[in-house]
Amino acid sequence: MQPGLRDQDRLFIDKFFFRFEKISRGDVVVFHYPRDPEKSYIKRIIALPGDSIFIDHGRVWVNDQPLDEPYVPHRYLDTRSMPEILIPSSDYFVMGDHRSISSDSRDFGPVDRDLIYGKSHLHLLARRITWASFARQRQAAVYNPIPPLLKKNPPLTHP
Repeated sequence: MQPGLRDQDRLFIDKFFFRFEKISRGDVVVFHYPRDPEKSYIKRIIALPGDSIFIDHGRVWVNDQPLDEPYVPHRYLDTRSMPEILIPSSDYFVMGDHRSISSDSRDFGPVDRDLIYGKSHLHLLARRITWASFARQRQAAVYNPIPPLLKKNPPLTHP
């Protein structure tokens, strides 16, 4: 299970994972927002097809078992409740890790499998992980906060 995402983190989204593995509880997936397919959302899978889920004052219960959620930051805990629902056979219940400010399945309902198009396998934590590149001189390590391939190219200017 991946840790939560923070602003400015870099994501690697795998759009081919569907061919090799199934969607599991705890996966962080990217999907088309059900109310506006032009927008993409990234959320965590909380309940799978056929699961029952309810929320009691912020505490999530899946199949009558409390869900352990260490990825939800304490300052973003939520106190909302939701009555029990059964997740349809082709849908997934998704929630954001920042529960108190997240727009997720509590608002727009379970997400159809056909809307999910990617899975986050790895993300680089901005300002917390650096990429090492080794200088040719003296074999000294030079650390760059972002690898050159991930930097945005500056706009072209004409002389």
